[in-house]
Amino acid sequence: MQLRRHDITDPRWLRAMDALAEAVQVVSSKSYIRLYERIDETGQYRPLSLDIAGVLVPVTSDH
Repeated sequence: MQLRRHDITDPRWLRAMDALAEAVQVVSSKSYIRLYERIDETGQYRPLSLDIAGVLVPVTSDH
């Protein structure tokens, strides 16, 4: 990812880049990103399930 190429030393940025590095998994030729949402009451994280393949894209006759 090109975000990691920036020379930024802010601790928040570095933590974010570490989180991205931990979330990306390369399996064969595909990359996966895990997404989590924070549960306000407990501060814990719950995984988000996104079905990108199931998204329907409207087809138009305009090219």
